[in-house]
Amino acid sequence: MKRHVHMRLLSLVFLWAAFFSVVFPIGAETLFEQGEKLFVNNEPARAVLVLENAVKEDPANAKTYQYLGIAYEQLEQYENAISAYERGLASSSALKDTFYFNMANNYLRLGQTDKALEYYGKSVTVNGSFAPSYLNRGNLRVKKGSYREAVSDYQTYLVLKPNDPQKGAIDKMISLLSGAVQEEERKKLEEQRRQKEEAARQQALLDQVLGSLENAGSDTTNLSAGTEKTEDYEGSFDIID
Repeated sequence: MKRHVHMRLLSLVFLWAAFFSVVFPIGAETLFEQGEKLFVNNEPARAVLVLENAVKEDPANAKTYQYLGIAYEQLEQYENAISAYERGLASSSALKDTFYFNMANNYLRLGQTDKALEYYGKSVTVNGSFAPSYLNRGNLRVKKGSYREAVSDYQTYLVLKPNDPQKGAIDKMISLLSGAVQEEERKKLEEQRRQKEEAARQQALLDQVLGSLENAGSDTTNLSAGTEKTEDYEGSFDIID
């Protein structure tokens, strides 16, 4: 009898253990961990669904916004990616340089180059040693024709990443751009010299014409004075037959 009761108690214990393991699983994955697995397994469409809920579960976890933003990028939903990073900036103090950098890249994909430049700038303002922003901003400045500023960005990048595998290509770009900057400066100085000479030539011509007008005015005044004397003459004239 006692043995029978003991067996029933053991059965109940096992049943309760099984129930709690289902309802309250020990070591259950968080939504972030589930989303992270989907992200790592290259399932962005499923990952964004889980990670959006993970953000609600733990809004201070910067990594959640990072994975969420990248997953949206993989789906080519660049505006949603920007929104994810914006929420990350508002909710967490971590990864701000990375969020600004990623936002800049997405603005670039959307063709908003001025916004991209702005956010690369914000990235290096938050972290002056964040090298990728200097490189990408330098590339964008080359496309926009801002060669002098691009050279500065490339030089800063190489200071931060002196052993970068792309160093040779970047050095070559700096050399080419520096030559273009010097040529641009030469043309600018030449144009300034030409404009100065043209202004001097025009002024000389104006002075010459003005001098002629002043001389003509003087002659006219003398003639008028003589005429006035003739008109005021009151003497008699002898008429010779």
